Amino acid sequence: MERASGDPVPRAVAWLGYGGLVPFVVLAVATLADRQRAPFWSDALFA
Repeated sequence: MERASGDPVPRAVAWLGYGGLVPFVVLAVATLADRQRAPFWSDALFA
């Protein structure tokens, strides 16, 4: 099942890919924004 290089990724697959990034982005921002609990957020990010 090969794809031609010019074929776009199906919309549902693209949303699943972006959705998978959300927890990492949120935890990274939380680590920077919440200095009091930064070690907790950092541990959650790298767990």
